[in-house]
Amino acid sequence: GGGEEDRARLLGRLGELEALRAENETLRAALALRSDGEEGAIPAAAIAFIRDGRDEYLILNRGTADGIGIGDIVVNTGRVLGGTVVSVDPHASRVILFSSPSRSVDVTIPSAGLRAIARGSNARELSIELVPSDAAVTAGDIVLASPRATGGRRSLLLGEVREARRAEHEVFKIVTAIHLFDPADPAVIVLLAP
Repeated sequence: GGGEEDRARLLGRLGELEALRAENETLRAALALRSDGEEGAIPAAAIAFIRDGRDEYLILNRGTADGIGIGDIVVNTGRVLGGTVVSVDPHASRVILFSSPSRSVDVTIPSAGLRAIARGSNARELSIELVPSDAAVTAGDIVLASPRATGGRRSLLLGEVREARRAEHEVFKIVTAIHLFDPADPAVIVLLAP
């Protein structure tokens, strides 16, 4: 009887509090980005994850009514680069993730003093291309998106090298990285194009 209803009400309330906490965390992260010079940092929530062919997308609950436009970039609360807004309507936007095979982005691997290209290879994975076979790239190295790829923003985190190995008779190393952006985490921030 009454006990079950109370429990259901309590669980509902806990769910609301958790949603509010997550929202506050996103808001705090957005405010921190603003104080670091990102005037247009819009907190949003990923409300869906979609695969279209081999590409992966998030649907966000913010759109043109919030000032979001095509080409804006999306980060998580840890400032890891997730993707780019590719379509938008008043109250929603579609973001293609950088783990999508159709995406490639200029990156740097600071520990090796190296510039390269990261191409999506799905399921939170990136293939780092054009890494010379003699480059000192090792597992655990951080991969940053280059300012050219992010509207002039410096040092946005993209991934972490998982494996770097030399292939016989090849000019380039085979390097894979983990995309450190988790599409299952709904808390995101849209950085408006400067």
